[in-house]
Amino acid sequence: MTAVQQGIEAGRQGDDPRTCPYPAESLLRTAWIKGVVRGRREQHDDDATT
Repeated sequence: MTAVQQGIEAGRQGDDPRTCPYPAESLLRTAWIKGVVRGRREQHDDDATT
C-alpha cells in the first residue's frame, strides 16, 4: 500500500493529518497528507449523496 493509499484510508476514517506516520522531512508525509485530503473529500461527497 502506498503512502497516498494509506492517507486516503485515514481520511475516510476521519483521522487527523497530524497523526501522519512519516517524519516531517519525508516526501511520503506530503503524499500521505494529500491522500488524507482526498479521502476526506470522497467521504464528504459520499455523505452528501446519501
